[in-house]
Amino acid sequence: MERLFSISLISTMKQTADFYHVPSGEIVRGVLEGSVTGDRLEVAYANWEAQGSRAVFVVSGGMLRPAHIQPVSDAQLMAQFLRERQVPAEKIIVEDRAADTFENIRFTLPLIEKYAKAQAYEHWRIVVFSNKLHLLRLRWGYFWLNIGRLMQKMVGRKVPLVSVAYVPTEEFTTKWDACRNWFLFLFLHLLDPLGYWHPVAYISRHIRRQNGSRP
Repeated sequence: MERLFSISLISTMKQTADFYHVPSGEIVRGVLEGSVTGDRLEVAYANWEAQGSRAVFVVSGGMLRPAHIQPVSDAQLMAQFLRERQVPAEKIIVEDRAADTFENIRFTLPLIEKYAKAQAYEHWRIVVFSNKLHLLRLRWGYFWLNIGRLMQKMVGRKVPLVSVAYVPTEEFTTKWDACRNWFLFLFLHLLDPLGYWHPVAYISRHIRRQNGSRP
């Protein structure tokens, strides 16, 4: 598995379990094949097979389109993709509320910690699969998550830091393409570091309110 650097504020103890966090991207009319999300799943699944099928998938994404366009959440579509490839149900955690990158982390982590506690994992790691530009947001989110936990530890609370590794699922075709996309994304990242104001995220939160869920 290709592995990028982990964030600096992590536990250095030996890992005993991996959780493959795959956040959703654009899914057009419920079709995963050829989509950004489909590419992330394909890379994660290939890594899962290569690593002995031991990791647990965590698929994350809410209702990002109106029901007449996409009747189920992104996470449910992603879970179906994995089940069709014979991934056991106990190896799939579904988080189906997230509307943006921050919520991908916020809603996913408690599910991972609950699963790890139930399985009595002493040490575990999150491996995030996404395209290079989106990984920037994810690194930022997990970094500040650990900063917050570190501050809690300083006042005596027993909260673990989160170990995270990052795997890119998409490469740039040319250096110019890479420079252009990085410049554009960094500019947008300064304006909206967690993707809160992305149009799809806004629509998803609106759908959640209509369904009576918390915004």
